[in-house]
Amino acid sequence: QAIREGREELYNGKGLLVKTGHTRSKNNPKTIYTPVALKYIFDELGNQGLSVKVIGRLEPFDMILAMHLDSLFYAGNNKVTYDMIATQMAGGRRTQASPKLRELIKQSLIRLRHYDIEINTEAEYKAGFNKQILFSGVMLPNKIVSEPAMFNGKRIEEYIYIYDQSVMSKYADSKDQVSRPLIVMFDVPLSLTKDNIELTYYLLDRIVDMQSPASRKNKYIIRYDTIFDSIGIEDKDNAIPVKKMRIRENVRKILKEWERKGFIRNFEELDENNKPAKKHVHIVKIKITLPPKQEEIKALSEKSV
Repeated sequence: QAIREGREELYNGKGLLVKTGHTRSKNNPKTIYTPVALKYIFDELGNQGLSVKVIGRLEPFDMILAMHLDSLFYAGNNKVTYDMIATQMAGGRRTQASPKLRELIKQSLIRLRHYDIEINTEAEYKAGFNKQILFSGVMLPNKIVSEPAMFNGKRIEEYIYIYDQSVMSKYADSKDQVSRPLIVMFDVPLSLTKDNIELTYYLLDRIVDMQSPASRKNKYIIRYDTIFDSIGIEDKDNAIPVKKMRIRENVRKILKEWERKGFIRNFEELDENNKPAKKHVHIVKIKITLPPKQEEIKALSEKSV
């Protein structure tokens, strides 16, 4: 979570210190910071005739794609198709990737293999939190293979080869801190567009955080402005009122589906004073109520991302 919160610095290649825990000393507990750096691999870009401007900076969609590919790789799939990824993003519901989604995935794969990440866990290592000091490499090693192949009896003209899991996944695995949301939570009544995929993941990510023991005492509130920010809605956009209205409608569709399936107990839209919003224009936040027993959420499905 801390890495995502600092993504502006991280994506600009400056690096940042991520707060990753506290020493166990009761008398003198110290905060542990782990340096994380992310940068373009300029040599590889040049060799392939690509420029930094073409690649662009990492986006939320890139991290979501890396998560899904990590999951597919972990399940034993080092060769995956666009339809396999679309099905994963649709919560396991068999889905075909649209031409637009295929292009999104292609561009994301290029970015993921041209960024180098380095996580230095020396402070964690000394505190006994980790067995490895340095995690480094490209964000997600992959290549797009443009040659015919057979998948489940179906001929496809192009597929994706995954060499290894992502560096961040290796780091999380080493600390036994992998949080895997239920894959069925991605099965929502929305089309697989970039905004909808990022919106679903953002809400899912917040719900998963709410389930952690550290969050039990917190108020389960999600502000709409953080939702708009998560998918890049800028105030200078002239179409912003229409976009915000559509996003609010989609948020309700997602939460109603999760309420129906029992992932959350209910939700309520509030104004700035935490009162039920009487008018649409006054809605600024959402109050989430979780089921009384967190274990019930995990028991709803054995499948996880």
